[in-house]
Amino acid sequence: MGTWREELPVFNVSPEDVLRGLKRSKRLAKQDILASSKTPNPRYWTAHAEARRRVYDLLMEAIEREGLDSAYHLARRQFATLLETPADRRADDPERNGEEQALRLFFAMLGLADQDVDTLVQEITPEAAPSSSSVAVN
Repeated sequence: MGTWREELPVFNVSPEDVLRGLKRSKRLAKQDILASSKTPNPRYWTAHAEARRRVYDLLMEAIEREGLDSAYHLARRQFATLLETPADRRADDPERNGEEQALRLFFAMLGLADQDVDTLVQEITPEAAPSSSSVAVN
């Protein structure tokens, strides 16, 4: 496989399956919003879940209007924007972290392995090293 900029991965999943997965993830994020009041940091977890819901809505709309390939390219652009956040601000930003989690989940729904996403990260930001931790998925 060439670089992510040159080739579009072949997705072995239907747009309908991805939409179902995104809808389910959106429902889980809503449950997380409701449960966030019971966490030690409710504001953080509410913002995190709300950010995930926004990303799921954006991706669902892109799939419904323009198809899966368009949603994939949108997700790549969104992911690139997230990577522009300075590293020292990433850990404490619930919206950024929620968006990243939602995008990583979307890439996983498309069948892209963590190492494929790490390759994308390296191509977007060549100085980035592969991540040694994965984002928890609800």
